[in-house]
Amino acid sequence: MIQGKLTSLIGFGWSVALTSLLFGCAHWISLEYVFLAASIGVYLGGLSWMTGNLLAPILAHGTYDFCALIYFLRIYQRPGHNPDLDKD
Repeated sequence: MIQGKLTSLIGFGWSVALTSLLFGCAHWISLEYVFLAASIGVYLGGLSWMTGNLLAPILAHGTYDFCALIYFLRIYQRPGHNPDLDKD
């Protein structure tokens, strides 16, 4: 929604850049993750512009979040963590 308003004021490129930076800052975990999230924000902003609605970027964001959740719950193992010891 912010991107849509900014596009009419400052143009598409600057609006995507600014809203992607805001998106990155809203997902602050580390500086590296801010840049990753901002990069994803560029993709989502372009997707929103190409489709003309928010449904496509919302679904893309939800899919990314779901995949990240599965990764951290099922695939990623903390150093020194042995999941076999947690089984009864």
